[in-house]
Amino acid sequence: MEMRSLTSLQRFGSRTGCAIVNCPLRWRKGKLRISSVEFLNTAPLVWGFTDGPLTGRYDLSFAVPSQCAEDLKAGRADVGIIPAMSISAMET
Repeated sequence: MEMRSLTSLQRFGSRTGCAIVNCPLRWRKGKLRISSVEFLNTAPLVWGFTDGPLTGRYDLSFAVPSQCAEDLKAGRADVGIIPAMSISAMET
């Protein structure tokens, strides 16, 4: 499994992508694991994964925000909607 570390903004053609500094990306063969919350303010973000064109393409799980952060930190999720205060607790 190849590991990369994003250390700054990256340019993809004319589009710019943002990444958390020193966030390791794991290129996986399976579905990307996304940990999200079932709150009204995240509904527009999650709709595409649950009812839209991305249905079934990702391994989507729902939990409370603190559990999303714990799943991300423990490696049980590749992407997570987490509280901003949890970022400081993440190991780099």
